[in-house]
Amino acid sequence: MGGLFVYSPNRPVKFYKPDELREADNFLLANMAYCGTVLPNGDFVVGTANGGIIIFDKHGVIKNTYNTNNGLQDNTIFNLLTDRNNHLWTAMDNGISLIQSNLPFLLYSDKNGLKGTPLCLRIFDGHLYAGTGQGLFIRNQADNFDFIKGTEGQVFDLYDNGVSLLMADSQAGIFEIKGNHATYIPGTSKINSLCFEPLKYKPGQLLVGTGDGLALLESKNAQWRPKHLVKGFYAGCYQCLEDDKGNIWTSNSVELYKLRLNGAMDSVISSRQFSASQGLSSTSINMLKLNSGEVVFSTDNGICRYQADKDRFVLHPDFPMIQGFASPFLSMKNGEIWFEEALPGGVYEKGLLKYTNGKYTVFKIPFYKFSDLNSGGNQTNACMDADGNTWFGTNLGLIQYNPTIKLLNDHPFNTLIRKVISRDSLLYGGAFFSKAGFSEIKGVRIPWALNDVTFHFAATCYEDPERTLYSYRLIGADTIWSAWENDHKKEYTNLPEGDYRFEVRSKNQYQVTGSTASYSFTILAPWYRTWWAYLLYGITAVLVFYLLLHFRTRQLRKKSQALEKVVEQRTTQIQEQKNNVEQLSRIGRDITSSLSIENIIHTVYENVNNLMDASVFTIGLHNPDKNCLEFPATIEKSQLLHPFSVLLSDENRLAAWCFNHRQEVIINDYSKDYTQYVAAMSGPITGENPESVLYLPLWNKEKEIGVISAQSFSKNAYPDYHINMLRNLATYSAIALENADAYRQLAALLDNLKITQDRLIIQSKLAALGELTAGIAHEIQNPLNFVNNFSDINNELLVELKDEIQKGNINEVGAIADNVISNEIKINHHGKRADAIVKGMLQHSRSISGVKEPTDINALADEYLRLAYHGLRAKDKSFHATMKTDFDESIGRINIIPQDIGRVLLNLINNAFYAVNEKKANLDFEYSDKSKGLSPYELVVSIRTLRSNGIVEVSVKDNGNGIPQNILDKIFQPFFTTKPAGQGTGLGLSMSYDIVKTHGGELKMETIQGEGSEFFFTLLS
Repeated sequence: MGGLFVYSPNRPVKFYKPDELREADNFLLANMAYCGTVLPNGDFVVGTANGGIIIFDKHGVIKNTYNTNNGLQDNTIFNLLTDRNNHLWTAMDNGISLIQSNLPFLLYSDKNGLKGTPLCLRIFDGHLYAGTGQGLFIRNQADNFDFIKGTEGQVFDLYDNGVSLLMADSQAGIFEIKGNHATYIPGTSKINSLCFEPLKYKPGQLLVGTGDGLALLESKNAQWRPKHLVKGFYAGCYQCLEDDKGNIWTSNSVELYKLRLNGAMDSVISSRQFSASQGLSSTSINMLKLNSGEVVFSTDNGICRYQADKDRFVLHPDFPMIQGFASPFLSMKNGEIWFEEALPGGVYEKGLLKYTNGKYTVFKIPFYKFSDLNSGGNQTNACMDADGNTWFGTNLGLIQYNPTIKLLNDHPFNTLIRKVISRDSLLYGGAFFSKAGFSEIKGVRIPWALNDVTFHFAATCYEDPERTLYSYRLIGADTIWSAWENDHKKEYTNLPEGDYRFEVRSKNQYQVTGSTASYSFTILAPWYRTWWAYLLYGITAVLVFYLLLHFRTRQLRKKSQALEKVVEQRTTQIQEQKNNVEQLSRIGRDITSSLSIENIIHTVYENVNNLMDASVFTIGLHNPDKNCLEFPATIEKSQLLHPFSVLLSDENRLAAWCFNHRQEVIINDYSKDYTQYVAAMSGPITGENPESVLYLPLWNKEKEIGVISAQSFSKNAYPDYHINMLRNLATYSAIALENADAYRQLAALLDNLKITQDRLIIQSKLAALGELTAGIAHEIQNPLNFVNNFSDINNELLVELKDEIQKGNINEVGAIADNVISNEIKINHHGKRADAIVKGMLQHSRSISGVKEPTDINALADEYLRLAYHGLRAKDKSFHATMKTDFDESIGRINIIPQDIGRVLLNLINNAFYAVNEKKANLDFEYSDKSKGLSPYELVVSIRTLRSNGIVEVSVKDNGNGIPQNILDKIFQPFFTTKPAGQGTGLGLSMSYDIVKTHGGELKMETIQGEGSEFFFTLLS
């Protein structure tokens, strides 16, 4: 008798079979128990001889069975063992298997009756509903799934209305689900339904997102019926949410819209599509309404919220942990948020955001196991049941997560180096004998021929080992750790000689890092890089070097003897050339230091014969007016020949050919070589015929100067060395002749400038004298007019007096006599005034003695102000100006040369009158051009004196145009003037400046362009 028994020492029959264990007992009777163990949670595990493994609890409920049908390699179980992670290991007839019996996850797929990939999940009335691409399924009591008839097609969303479920079928329409029955809602077959959204402010109404817009469902009398399609919006609507302000947000995964519907909810009154300009720089969009009612948006950069006041999308401060696109991003009933974040490399990290202490924290370690699975981006593809289990759909099937089962994933584990191979040689096979064990393995010394090394490694983490990643480095070759990858080996080729240490570490799917294992080894050098090889290389090199040195020394000794002779010859030549160069340099200095053409030619000739045979030497200067070359000083055999000239049109003259062609003439045998340059041999204009002739053109900075010539009565007198010497002399001569000509022109120019300057000074003095004389003449004219007028009146009165005397009118005679006397007094007064003016003029016209004398500066300034004004009035009767004076009466008399200071005052006052008159003329022209008549501008010239700290300051100010800034530095320069040609010499201010300087004072100026100028000078009191 076999099977399952319970032992009780207190019962009469100590071994018995309870009825609740009957199912497990029947299994063991049929398959023969072989071994067993108890799991940490109290469940029993029994291995059988031919039926695999059975797991049941103390009540006899079978929890699971494992055999060849669901993953075991064999049904014969010899032994069972649980490890520290509470996983079950089995020893079988042909291998070992690991059963992960303590995981918090269960997978539901085709084997459980769930067909297709889950698209949406919903808990309703205690049942789990799963919508897939093949219809709607309901979880049954046997923990499997049943298909609900009539729901064939893609089910995208489920809505719990409190009474039933509404199902969105993209092909057949909308269905109402109660239990495991589906009822078609009439009139919805043409609604390509994708999602549902209840309206907060419209109870009993439901928005339906479709493939081409929106539709509205309405519940009346507990029945749902389509009311109408929404007009004005026709984009695909995979998601549809209503925010707390009544706005409708829709998305088709790539486009986001915000809509506003009218009161009847039958048409769109405003539509807004968002883009990158509002901060929505994302290729994918997912929406979520939090339990608080806030609508948030999942983008490529994380979770965003919309700020209506700024019309911007910004990252949500509550979700900084999400940095990529998350879909689903779904609120659970307990306040947690389920998310799946897409990362680079096809990784989909899943988890829960748990709200604790006022913020969200990430819980995702258990779900690392499924980072290669994805939900297909379906927003409603997750839910939480009443027991707190989380259900989420993946492309592998539906997964249940039970949070009550603790995942034991934090136990440390080891990284192992399992094998080290060098080409076809095994260097290490996995065993270890040192105290350090497998973590620090001391390797071997590897010959150079085996410098290709391959390492194989593994980790003692057995849960999903294919997901374990490795990182490694070879100290001595690598500088950094490698990237994490799931390759179990690493190969290094052509390693150079040296000491190395290979290190490798591992990381399981839960991001727990194991220990680091290492293997140390040495690559030996090849024989040709060993120490004894280098010693042999050194001995051979020394021997070869010795033989080469001996051979080379003999060669160098012979060459040295020959070189000494050459050096001796070259030294003599170089010394001679050095002397010639020094002499040439001295000649150049002598030539260029002279500014006389005759001296230049004489200096060159005196020295040229020390450098070469120059029996005949001459320089021809170009005369463009006569179109010839003039030779003012030709020396032949130390004799100066008469000057002569050569026409440039004479084609048979070597000098003309040289100048016209700008080329050198080099002849060492005149009777044979002349035909290279001229057609006929011409005799010399003066002197004898030479045998060797050199003509070189003289140029300086592209300026034609003439030619230079050296001639000898011997043939072949000029080698290349002498020709080069003459070229250098030609360069010096050209510079010297150019300098001499420039000096001559400059001297002539200076003479002309002196004559012009003297004329301008005289002209300036005459102009000033003319202005002064005009003013004085005007001053004399007034008293003379008074004298003439009163004299004419007295003549008339005397005639009248004579008549009255004859008539005997004594009283009338007395009255006339009184008038005559009064007029005589006035005649006398104005005559004295004219006398004073004449005396002042005579005093001014005296020759300047240069001696200072006490002078009333106030009176002098007032006098020249009036003289200047009347002088200008004498030229222009229409001129009128306001003259203002501000004299410091405390100044008294000061020692000055009155004629000189008067000239300064006259010049400054005349300039001031000129400035205001010029401004008046310009303004009048502008006003007349605008038909406004004359300008209201008032001409004002002011003169002021002031004494302060022993210094007297005299100021002349005008309200003219001022002086431009760009000419301020030039106004005291001689001959600089701003007046038109013929109206000024430019010497006035310059002379005034010098006069004030000789009096120990300074002449300065201040100006504001457009407002006027003020000149003031200081004198010692």
